[in-house]
Amino acid sequence: MHDRLSSLKFFRAMRNIFFCLSGVFLLEASFLLLNFFLGRQDFLNLGLLFMALSGAAGYMAYYYHGRFRCRE
Repeated sequence: MHDRLSSLKFFRAMRNIFFCLSGVFLLEASFLLLNFFLGRQDFLNLGLLFMALSGAAGYMAYYYHGRFRCRE
């Protein structure tokens, strides 16, 4: 029981960490892409990189969310 509870806490913590990272990366990407579209500086590549990192972190949050919900 203790092992199951500690693994659930771990998966829940990992989900929360990746969810927060996804939000931070998405905010950063939107700021950089906004600067690109307003013509201030050329941050398109960096904005797209942060968008990809946001997607990857969001997928990992989804993965860990399923890991602690579907445990038997």
